[in-house]
Amino acid sequence: MDEHQHEVIARWERRWLVTGIVMLVVFVVLIAYSLITQGGHIVHGGGKMSPAEAQNVPLFATPGVREVSGGEYQVGVVARAFAFNPSNIVLPVGARTRFYLTSVDVLHGYLIEGTPVNIELIPGQLAYFDYTFARLGTFHVVCDEYCGINHQNMVGTIRVLPVAEYRQQQAAGNLPGHVAAPAASGSAAAGQAAAPVDGRQVFDANCAACHQTNGQGHPGAFPPLAGHAPSLYRADRAYPVDALLYGLQGPITVAGKDYANAMPGWAHLSDAQLAAVANYMMHAWGNDAALGAGYRPYTAKDFADARGTSMSAADVHAIRAKLGLP
Repeated sequence: MDEHQHEVIARWERRWLVTGIVMLVVFVVLIAYSLITQGGHIVHGGGKMSPAEAQNVPLFATPGVREVSGGEYQVGVVARAFAFNPSNIVLPVGARTRFYLTSVDVLHGYLIEGTPVNIELIPGQLAYFDYTFARLGTFHVVCDEYCGINHQNMVGTIRVLPVAEYRQQQAAGNLPGHVAAPAASGSAAAGQAAAPVDGRQVFDANCAACHQTNGQGHPGAFPPLAGHAPSLYRADRAYPVDALLYGLQGPITVAGKDYANAMPGWAHLSDAQLAAVANYMMHAWGNDAALGAGYRPYTAKDFADARGTSMSAADVHAIRAKLGLP
């Protein structure tokens, strides 16, 4: 091969190298633009779940919208050929919302038009994500994974209303897809002033959707609290406080089963509500027998004192590991 051929080959190699670099830069710019204009969007896997098992989880046995506190919501969605349940959802603008989704038959998709949300729903698996609708309007939902002959009919809507209009519709009972549940109301100070707080009501409104009303959780998705909560108290009385306030993110093992789901923090609840639910979990489902002598009930002050820690869910997981909890 002569010098001219070497020069031609080197020139074309440089051209392809420059082209590759330019394409890489363009992709990075597009990704950055998408993150700036639409925000990040991460879908989490919450474990495996058969259709029969899904019926034992309140979020899927009675799918729909639950207000877990003022301004924060949970939405359970079940996909099956050829419909979403619920198919029509109404939320107030600016609401922090966590969606839990599962398919009970074949592969489905959950695409919310006009948003970065595009979820693949795999039969036997749970997916969840957080999203806040920052603008008013009607967002169309479609299944974008071919699921059968009536696939084109698998559609739905998410209607986002002004907060005042949403509350009016809520009072009139005109919100489709909503599940009645006790909800926290008022400011944190008002919540703490209200006495007494029913820990069971707080649990049923905020925790039972995952851990179930009997505290048994769901294997592979949500860990049990029955038979387990006292061990958290015995390891370190402060640990349940941190977990309730800041959540938990990271793999854990409970009763010989592994869990990789994420628990959200509940700092939006009042200190009195958190103390009440902590004491309820320690005594419910026969847990009180495992507490032993010397149990000190949690108080609102325990949570008030811990609020200024600025801890993350990952930090709580690190504390759990240091305590020797699996």
